[in-house]
Amino acid sequence: MKQKLKSHDDYHEPQDEPFCKILENSLIKHSDTIQYFARFKPFTTGILSSLTNLKSLELHADQLFEESKWKCLENLSLPSLQFLILQDFPVKYLISLIENTKGSLTIIELHNYGNFYSENENERIIHSIYQNCPKLIYLTFTPQVSNIIEIEKLLTICQYLIGLRIISNYGFNWDNFFSALTKISPINLYKLCFENNFSMEIAHIKFFIDNWKGRNPIFLKLQCKTMEIKYLLEEYELEGRIVEYDEW
Repeated sequence: MKQKLKSHDDYHEPQDEPFCKILENSLIKHSDTIQYFARFKPFTTGILSSLTNLKSLELHADQLFEESKWKCLENLSLPSLQFLILQDFPVKYLISLIENTKGSLTIIELHNYGNFYSENENERIIHSIYQNCPKLIYLTFTPQVSNIIEIEKLLTICQYLIGLRIISNYGFNWDNFFSALTKISPINLYKLCFENNFSMEIAHIKFFIDNWKGRNPIFLKLQCKTMEIKYLLEEYELEGRIVEYDEW
Protein backbone atom coordinates (compact mmCIF):
# COMPACT_ATOMS: atom_id res chain seq x y z
CA MET A 1 0.00 0.00 0.00
CA LYS A 2 1.25 3.47 -0.87
CA GLN A 3 1.54 5.95 1.96
CA LYS A 4 1.68 9.69 1.39
CA LEU A 5 3.10 11.30 4.49
CA LYS A 6 3.48 15.00 5.11
CA SER A 7 4.73 16.51 8.36
CA HIS A 8 3.33 19.96 9.12
CA ASP A 9 5.87 21.49 11.49
CA ASP A 10 6.12 24.94 13.01
CA TYR A 11 9.46 26.49 12.07
CA HIS A 12 9.56 28.43 15.32
CA GLU A 13 9.10 25.57 17.77
CA PRO A 14 12.46 23.84 18.37
CA GLN A 15 10.97 22.24 21.48
CA ASP A 16 8.96 20.01 19.14
CA GLU A 17 12.12 18.02 18.35
CA PRO A 18 11.39 15.20 20.86
CA PHE A 19 7.96 14.68 19.29
CA CYS A 20 9.44 14.77 15.78
CA LYS A 21 12.01 12.17 16.77
CA ILE A 22 9.31 9.85 18.09
CA LEU A 23 7.26 10.33 14.92
CA GLU A 24 10.22 9.72 12.61
CA ASN A 25 11.24 6.57 14.49
CA SER A 26 7.70 5.22 14.17
CA LEU A 27 7.73 5.92 10.43
CA ILE A 28 11.05 4.12 10.00
CA LYS A 29 9.23 0.90 10.96
CA HIS A 30 7.11 1.31 7.80
CA SER A 31 9.84 2.77 5.62
CA ASP A 32 9.60 0.19 2.84
CA THR A 33 5.98 1.23 2.12
CA ILE A 34 6.52 4.99 2.05
CA GLN A 35 6.68 6.50 -1.45
CA TYR A 36 5.70 10.15 -0.82
CA PHE A 37 7.23 12.28 1.90
CA ALA A 38 7.20 16.01 2.73
CA ARG A 39 8.84 17.83 5.61
CA PHE A 40 9.16 21.52 6.40
CA LYS A 41 12.02 21.54 8.92
CA PRO A 42 15.28 19.56 9.40
CA PHE A 43 15.21 15.91 10.36
CA THR A 44 15.94 14.63 13.85
CA THR A 45 16.80 11.07 12.74
CA GLY A 46 18.21 9.30 9.70
CA ILE A 47 14.74 8.42 8.41
CA LEU A 48 15.45 9.41 4.80
CA SER A 49 18.19 6.81 4.42
CA SER A 50 15.62 4.12 5.23
CA LEU A 51 13.11 5.24 2.55
CA THR A 52 14.49 3.04 -0.21
CA ASN A 53 11.27 3.09 -2.26
CA LEU A 54 10.70 6.84 -2.03
CA LYS A 55 9.35 8.36 -5.26
CA SER A 56 8.48 11.91 -4.19
CA LEU A 57 10.28 14.18 -1.72
CA GLU A 58 9.34 17.73 -0.70
CA LEU A 59 11.55 19.72 1.68
CA HIS A 60 11.29 23.33 2.81
CA ALA A 61 14.26 25.06 4.39
CA ASP A 62 14.29 28.34 6.30
CA GLN A 63 16.94 30.87 7.24
CA LEU A 64 16.20 30.14 10.90
CA PHE A 65 17.92 26.77 10.46
CA GLU A 66 21.68 26.40 10.18
CA GLU A 67 22.83 24.77 6.96
CA SER A 68 24.48 21.98 8.97
CA LYS A 69 21.02 20.88 10.14
CA TRP A 70 20.57 19.29 6.69
CA LYS A 71 23.86 17.36 6.78
CA CYS A 72 21.95 14.06 6.82
CA LEU A 73 21.19 14.66 3.13
CA GLU A 74 24.85 14.56 2.15
CA ASN A 75 25.71 11.34 0.27
CA LEU A 76 22.12 10.17 0.67
CA SER A 77 21.12 7.65 -2.00
CA LEU A 78 17.51 7.75 -3.27
CA PRO A 79 17.63 5.62 -6.44
CA SER A 80 13.84 5.47 -6.93
CA LEU A 81 13.17 9.19 -6.48
CA GLN A 82 11.25 10.73 -9.39
CA PHE A 83 9.81 13.99 -7.97
CA LEU A 84 11.92 16.49 -6.01
CA ILE A 85 10.46 19.72 -4.59
CA LEU A 86 12.76 22.04 -2.63
CA GLN A 87 12.10 25.52 -1.28
CA ASP A 88 14.86 27.99 -0.31
CA PHE A 89 17.23 25.08 0.18
CA PRO A 90 20.99 25.17 0.95
CA VAL A 91 22.77 24.79 -2.38
CA LYS A 92 25.27 22.24 -1.09
CA TYR A 93 22.59 19.74 -0.12
CA LEU A 94 20.35 20.60 -3.05
CA ILE A 95 23.11 19.58 -5.46
CA SER A 96 23.95 16.51 -3.38
CA LEU A 97 20.34 15.31 -3.56
CA ILE A 98 20.22 15.74 -7.34
CA GLU A 99 23.54 13.97 -7.88
CA ASN A 100 22.66 11.02 -5.66
CA THR A 101 19.39 10.14 -7.39
CA LYS A 102 21.48 8.48 -10.12
CA GLY A 103 19.40 9.76 -13.03
CA SER A 104 15.93 8.79 -11.80
CA LEU A 105 14.45 12.30 -11.43
CA THR A 106 11.73 13.33 -13.90
CA ILE A 107 10.28 16.38 -12.10
CA ILE A 108 12.28 19.01 -10.22
CA GLU A 109 10.76 22.07 -8.56
CA LEU A 110 13.21 24.55 -7.03
CA HIS A 111 11.37 27.43 -5.37
CA ASN A 112 13.91 30.09 -4.49
CA TYR A 113 11.65 32.79 -3.08
CA GLY A 114 14.37 34.00 -0.74
CA ASN A 115 16.59 34.73 -3.77
CA PHE A 116 19.72 33.92 -1.77
CA TYR A 117 21.66 31.93 -4.40
CA SER A 118 24.61 33.66 -6.00
CA GLU A 119 24.97 33.55 -9.79
CA ASN A 120 27.75 30.99 -9.40
CA GLU A 121 25.62 28.81 -7.13
CA ASN A 122 22.78 28.99 -9.62
CA GLU A 123 25.11 27.86 -12.40
CA ARG A 124 26.23 24.90 -10.28
CA ILE A 125 22.60 23.94 -9.68
CA ILE A 126 21.72 24.03 -13.39
CA HIS A 127 24.92 22.12 -14.20
CA SER A 128 24.03 19.38 -11.70
CA ILE A 129 20.57 19.03 -13.27
CA TYR A 130 21.66 18.49 -16.87
CA GLN A 131 24.56 16.26 -15.78
CA ASN A 132 22.42 13.97 -13.61
CA CYS A 133 18.81 14.12 -14.87
CA PRO A 134 18.62 12.70 -18.42
CA LYS A 135 14.94 11.74 -17.93
CA LEU A 136 13.83 15.19 -16.79
CA ILE A 137 10.40 16.22 -18.12
CA TYR A 138 9.36 19.17 -15.89
CA LEU A 139 11.59 21.81 -14.30
CA THR A 140 10.82 24.79 -12.07
CA PHE A 141 13.69 27.14 -11.25
CA THR A 142 14.85 30.75 -10.93
CA PRO A 143 17.48 31.62 -13.55
CA GLN A 144 19.80 34.60 -13.28
CA VAL A 145 21.26 36.95 -15.87
CA SER A 146 24.62 35.18 -16.20
CA ASN A 147 23.18 31.66 -16.41
CA ILE A 148 22.32 31.63 -20.11
CA ILE A 149 25.20 29.33 -21.17
CA GLU A 150 24.22 26.72 -18.58
CA ILE A 151 20.56 27.09 -19.57
CA GLU A 152 21.48 26.43 -23.20
CA LYS A 153 23.34 23.28 -22.15
CA LEU A 154 20.31 22.14 -20.16
CA LEU A 155 18.00 22.67 -23.15
CA THR A 156 20.42 20.74 -25.36
CA ILE A 157 21.01 17.77 -23.06
CA CYS A 158 17.58 17.27 -21.41
CA GLN A 159 15.79 16.12 -24.55
CA TYR A 160 12.73 14.72 -22.75
CA LEU A 161 11.84 18.12 -21.30
CA ILE A 162 8.13 18.91 -21.72
CA GLY A 163 7.54 21.83 -19.36
CA LEU A 164 9.46 24.77 -17.90
CA ARG A 165 8.27 27.00 -15.08
CA ILE A 166 10.41 30.10 -14.64
CA ILE A 167 10.25 32.06 -11.38
CA SER A 168 11.91 35.22 -12.62
CA ASN A 169 13.65 38.11 -10.94
CA TYR A 170 13.49 41.73 -12.00
CA GLY A 171 16.19 42.50 -14.56
CA PHE A 172 16.35 39.01 -16.04
CA ASN A 173 17.57 39.01 -19.66
CA TRP A 174 14.52 37.81 -21.57
CA ASP A 175 16.13 38.50 -24.95
CA ASN A 176 18.82 35.87 -24.43
CA PHE A 177 16.46 33.43 -22.76
CA PHE A 178 13.77 33.52 -25.46
CA SER A 179 16.43 33.38 -28.17
CA ALA A 180 17.77 30.16 -26.63
CA LEU A 181 14.28 28.70 -26.29
CA THR A 182 13.45 29.25 -29.95
CA LYS A 183 16.79 27.91 -31.22
CA ILE A 184 17.67 24.88 -29.12
CA SER A 185 14.66 23.75 -27.09
CA PRO A 186 13.91 20.02 -27.06
CA ILE A 187 11.32 19.13 -29.69
CA ASN A 188 8.87 17.95 -27.00
CA LEU A 189 8.93 21.19 -25.00
CA TYR A 190 5.56 22.89 -25.27
CA LYS A 191 4.43 23.94 -21.79
CA LEU A 192 5.77 27.20 -20.36
CA CYS A 193 4.89 29.06 -17.19
CA PHE A 194 6.37 32.41 -16.19
CA GLU A 195 5.88 33.46 -12.57
CA ASN A 196 6.86 37.07 -12.02
CA ASN A 197 5.56 40.09 -10.14
CA PHE A 198 6.16 42.45 -13.04
CA SER A 199 5.09 42.42 -16.64
CA MET A 200 7.45 41.48 -19.45
CA GLU A 201 7.88 43.80 -22.39
CA ILE A 202 5.46 42.97 -25.18
CA ALA A 203 8.37 42.86 -27.65
CA HIS A 204 9.86 39.90 -25.77
CA ILE A 205 6.62 37.93 -25.92
CA LYS A 206 6.10 38.73 -29.59
CA PHE A 207 9.67 37.75 -30.51
CA PHE A 208 9.33 34.43 -28.73
CA ILE A 209 6.00 33.35 -30.19
CA ASP A 210 6.79 34.61 -33.69
CA ASN A 211 9.99 32.54 -33.71
CA TRP A 212 8.41 29.39 -32.28
CA LYS A 213 8.11 27.87 -35.73
CA GLY A 214 7.51 24.30 -36.84
CA ARG A 215 6.32 23.23 -33.40
CA ASN A 216 3.11 22.38 -31.63
CA PRO A 217 1.15 25.28 -30.06
CA ILE A 218 2.65 26.60 -26.82
CA PHE A 219 0.72 26.05 -23.61
CA LEU A 220 1.52 29.39 -22.00
CA LYS A 221 0.89 30.84 -18.55
CA LEU A 222 1.91 34.39 -17.63
CA GLN A 223 1.37 35.41 -14.04
CA CYS A 224 1.60 39.14 -14.70
CA LYS A 225 0.61 40.79 -17.97
CA THR A 226 -0.54 44.18 -19.21
CA MET A 227 -3.78 44.61 -21.13
CA GLU A 228 -1.69 45.04 -24.28
CA ILE A 229 -0.06 41.65 -23.75
CA LYS A 230 -3.44 40.13 -22.88
CA TYR A 231 -4.89 41.25 -26.22
CA LEU A 232 -1.80 40.01 -28.09
CA LEU A 233 -2.10 36.56 -26.51
CA GLU A 234 -5.78 36.42 -27.40
CA GLU A 235 -4.83 37.04 -31.04
CA TYR A 236 -2.20 34.30 -30.95
CA GLU A 237 -4.69 31.91 -29.36
CA LEU A 238 -7.25 32.60 -32.10
CA GLU A 239 -4.53 31.81 -34.65
CA GLY A 240 -3.89 28.49 -32.90
CA ARG A 241 -0.30 29.36 -32.02
CA ILE A 242 -0.72 29.27 -28.24
CA VAL A 243 -3.08 27.87 -25.63
CA GLU A 244 -3.43 29.88 -22.43
CA TYR A 245 -3.88 27.81 -19.27
CA ASP A 246 -4.22 28.48 -15.56
CA GLU A 247 -2.84 25.37 -13.87
CA TRP A 248 0.73 24.13 -14.08
